[in-house]
Amino acid sequence: MKPSFTTAIIVDDRYPRKKDGKCPVKLRVTINRQSRYYGIGEYLYPEELAKKVYIPKPRGDYKKLLTIFTEIQNRADAILDAMETPTFDQFKRLFTQKGKGGNIKRYFDSYIDTLKKDDQPGTASNYECAKNSLDAIKGIERLNFRDITPEWLKDYQKKMQKGGKSVTTISMYLRALRTLYNRAIRDGVISETNYPFGRGKYLIPAARNYKRPLERWEIQTLAEYKGNEVNEMYRDFFLLSYSLMGLNFADLLTLQWDNIKQTTSRDNRNETATKYLQILRKKTANTGQADQYKIEIIINDYAQAIIDKYGTGKKYIFPIISPADTTGVQRTKTKNFVRNCNQALKKIAKQGGINSDISTMFARHSAAVHGLEGGATIGDVSQALGHKDLKTTSNYVASLDGGKRKLADALKIDNKAKAN
Repeated sequence: MKPSFTTAIIVDDRYPRKKDGKCPVKLRVTINRQSRYYGIGEYLYPEELAKKVYIPKPRGDYKKLLTIFTEIQNRADAILDAMETPTFDQFKRLFTQKGKGGNIKRYFDSYIDTLKKDDQPGTASNYECAKNSLDAIKGIERLNFRDITPEWLKDYQKKMQKGGKSVTTISMYLRALRTLYNRAIRDGVISETNYPFGRGKYLIPAARNYKRPLERWEIQTLAEYKGNEVNEMYRDFFLLSYSLMGLNFADLLTLQWDNIKQTTSRDNRNETATKYLQILRKKTANTGQADQYKIEIIINDYAQAIIDKYGTGKKYIFPIISPADTTGVQRTKTKNFVRNCNQALKKIAKQGGINSDISTMFARHSAAVHGLEGGATIGDVSQALGHKDLKTTSNYVASLDGGKRKLADALKIDNKAKAN
């Protein structure tokens, strides 16, 4: 059933102007008994709306205001009526942008606000950086989506490269712009025929930065490290992440006891209990409902030993995060823990002669590669990583040297077979 809505023109008497006491006239939109207010650039005394504008035969400027208010309300009703599931965010974009080609800067600002409300400060920061870069290089203060052409995009890329920006940065900023362009198309503020991205138009440069995963001997060196107890603790959490298929530290530190499930299987009268984690990754928790799904990761003996060693929390398995912590405090604690973990890993790496670039991010990449080398299918690995697309998983393992060597060996021809 489609949500009900109503619209009305009102005078907001909470905010009178100091110079004359007039108050802003606003459009009130109510969806399912919740209301939002949108300024329309007019000011009146509270009593004027009912006694001067909304009367049978208004005069002079009041007659003009009646026409303006009626057109605004009719346009708002038409926008809401055309929406399958009316929401305030989508209405705001359509109401302020419809017919104007969609101002890019305002679209960025609106989407950044939405990301912040959805508790996605990291993504919001990325879009803020993209907006600032596009504005500094090309100027988007008064630019609409219809002004974006393949030539415009190529010029932006050229200037960014000339300024020493990496392909990764350029790609990230242009993907943000492309996302908003697609939203503008869905909102109806720009036609799909103007779309500047794609083959034959403009292709966003692909940034592929495949880092070498840790070798198995390097993982073993970490496991055998003895020394500073604090470093050992951070090492243990890195190896726990690795053992749990590279589970992100934001998810790892907020694991709860009820995330641990158990199944029992029978084989020739013997019962085998298997423990596994069932979680919804924080990275996907704020996506559309249809895109959310839980991943399951078996807890092997090594991971269980670390959980037994450090799992002393009440709600959360590990006492790093407290149930009383706000989302912001959780994020800060996680960030600090990861920073300290990276510092500890680099100290161990220096002592053990392993990859000096090591960080918590290596756990995920290494787990994916070693899983495939151990015989798991790319589908198994993709599911454990929480990827919905095998292409994403492929990016993790494109530098699978072990697999390349096996392929080369499989195609090797015995030297004895050479013709004399």
